[in-house]
Amino acid sequence: MSDNGTEDVRFCKEKFPQPGDCVVVVVGKTTENGVHVKLLEYGQIDGLIRREDIAPCKVVIAREGKNEVVKVLSVNAETGHIELSKLQVTDDEHKKCDDKYHRAVTADGVLRYVSDQTEIEVSVAQLYEDIGWPLVEKYGSLYDAFIASKKNDQVWQPLTFAAPEVLSALIACVNIRISPNPIKLYAEIDVLCNGYGGIDAIKSALFAGEAMGTDIVPIKTRYIAAARYKIGSERCYDRVLGLETLANAVDAVKEVIRREEDGECNVRKWPDVSAEEKSLLGWRLSQLVKEAEEADWEDEADWEEEAEYMGWEEEVEYMDWEEEAAREREEVDDEEVEFTEEN
Repeated sequence: MSDNGTEDVRFCKEKFPQPGDCVVVVVGKTTENGVHVKLLEYGQIDGLIRREDIAPCKVVIAREGKNEVVKVLSVNAETGHIELSKLQVTDDEHKKCDDKYHRAVTADGVLRYVSDQTEIEVSVAQLYEDIGWPLVEKYGSLYDAFIASKKNDQVWQPLTFAAPEVLSALIACVNIRISPNPIKLYAEIDVLCNGYGGIDAIKSALFAGEAMGTDIVPIKTRYIAAARYKIGSERCYDRVLGLETLANAVDAVKEVIRREEDGECNVRKWPDVSAEEKSLLGWRLSQLVKEAEEADWEDEADWEEEAEYMGWEEEVEYMDWEEEAAREREEVDDEEVEFTEEN
């Protein structure tokens, strides 16, 4: 929750976490029973990190007032007693929980801003009931719902607002505060044309690839080395959409260059693509990834073959030098013998 707020509002609809969940807590006082903390995502309810979950591995809990990621061991809903562990949190769980918490803080800040800016009195808790929980149920998290609203205004349609100004303030704040970091997506391609078209045909093919870009996913090409180019986007906010646009751009380059005599385009490197992304984008993307993997394998095989050849050449030259030196020593020895016999 936001530090500057006056309400201890939950980031989760449930009152208590479930055993096995990772949560973010703020460290309190240390007693003989353990470290007392408050769960920031659950309205600052109390929790306890047991001493045996700290001392055995000599894990030092941060100073009082600092945030930590811990795992829930047990929850007693009747008494409100929650036992936590610092030792059982893996690095991957720590990263995911920390990222989830910071996104929740950003989304919470949007609702607090709307509550402060609207003329009518609407509490943050009421905004969570009217806006937050319905969006969390549908999109998984409030932050993801805000991201989706930047592409589709239909996100707000099923919701009920206390006043029109609440929606206008919400949209304005989301547009300003919710801005995911852009990602870069690039592929390396070899574009050749040994026919009459030459460099003009290559330019036309690359321009056709750039033309497949959009305002959301702009496509640019850059020269790397002879016949090799980097094609992709430096400002993409949707990875799946970016990969789809990049695949279309590569297809466009291939289509144009292969119309020319002796024109060819091969995918050399492709961004890492997960199995889920392959299933979302279909067979065409899988084929491009396969081509890039085969190109890398061929390059490695060629390099090994060349290295083996060079090593053989060096060995031959070394052996020739040794044989020549041996012959020179034999000639010297023969001359010394002849000189001795004459004397």
